[in-house]
Amino acid sequence: MCGNYFNMTKITRRKLLQLLGAAGITSTIGIKESYSKKTEVSPACVLTPEQTAGPFYFDVEQVREDITEDRKGVPLKLSLTVVNSSNCKPIKDAIVDIWHADANGIYSGYKDREIDTTGKKFLRGIQVTNSEGEVNFKTIYPGSYPGRVPHIHFKVYMDNNNLATSQLYFSEEISKKVYQNHSAYNEKRVKYLDESNDLVVRWYGGADNLRMKIKKSKNELIATHTIGVKI
Repeated sequence: MCGNYFNMTKITRRKLLQLLGAAGITSTIGIKESYSKKTEVSPACVLTPEQTAGPFYFDVEQVREDITEDRKGVPLKLSLTVVNSSNCKPIKDAIVDIWHADANGIYSGYKDREIDTTGKKFLRGIQVTNSEGEVNFKTIYPGSYPGRVPHIHFKVYMDNNNLATSQLYFSEEISKKVYQNHSAYNEKRVKYLDESNDLVVRWYGGADNLRMKIKKSKNELIATHTIGVKI
């Protein structure tokens, strides 16, 4: 049975919740811990601020660590730790669902006047927290677009309950370096990096508690953040 689950690449979030509730099988469905313990994440007892899911969310139905697909950009390893905000204890078997735009500010799965990504699922994926409350994703540094600074959307679920919906942010300094030094990004979009002009940040606030820690490792960036939820 373990072998079958390990090879799963497509599964609905609802089905995943059912499986976790029935058998407690986090370690058998291909949840890798390749970056666990390699990045220091110090849990803080802070309830993560809520922000909008935005118009580009859908249930991606894919449990996977690498969500890059064919998108070009600066490699980014994202390590998230989910904790109970009341006592800082890590939460095991929480489902973390993330999605974000590519280097050109384009989301998968949508159609507008200029581009159609209907049916595509790049830069979207689900992971389940391990015993240390951690999940890890391989992706790229997101691009900005009018009205929005670079950000990563996320949802955290457990026992059919939505524990958190919010967004993660980068420092303006790091984003400027990425956009100015790498050809996949439009350098002109540095004008969208001021959070005071970001529509979501202005409306919801809380960006300071949603800004990730970033460090460089060889040719990639490593982003870490602790998500505090109330259970």
